[in-house]
Amino acid sequence: GLTLTDTGSKFGTQVNGNRLEHNVPSELKAGDKVILGTTHFTVQHKPLVFCTSTLSSPEDKQYLANAAQLLGATVVNKWSSEVTHLIMPVVTFTPKLFSALAALKPVVTLQWLRLVLGRTSLAQPLPDVNEPSVVPALGQNVRGDVPPNAAMVQPERQALFAGRRFVCLAGGHASKNEANNTLL
Repeated sequence: GLTLTDTGSKFGTQVNGNRLEHNVPSELKAGDKVILGTTHFTVQHKPLVFCTSTLSSPEDKQYLANAAQLLGATVVNKWSSEVTHLIMPVVTFTPKLFSALAALKPVVTLQWLRLVLGRTSLAQPLPDVNEPSVVPALGQNVRGDVPPNAAMVQPERQALFAGRRFVCLAGGHASKNEANNTLL
């Protein structure tokens, strides 16, 4: 679970209107109202929701299903705003990739899940989604002018994708049809 400890702050810490004693951990749950000095926030639980693109190996799909079950995560086939991570083996231009890039959602390989499951305690943070070992490499169909870090989470994407439309023609993803790479 999530805990909060006031280690002797000047203005104190409150959870649901109750002031915390110094150095006494307080368990937090979704919906709790926290006040740290003059900062107010509400604790939220954001479940992990994975979506895949171009993940075709039956072994990889089974690993993902097992990992999701262990993590209490959900795996979905269709992209939505609820998706927290796009999992793909290599960067390939697909509608899901464009959606992830535009929404600033992490694009990771199964290696990221291996690192998540390799943590020794739940208190450890999730691995960095921009760690080079977990970011998919560029696929063979990706042109040479695409930077190798194209799939990393980059706040500049918000401006890059603002006001643009993406057209993906019927007939499959970009590796099957070069015309699908068109940005308008």
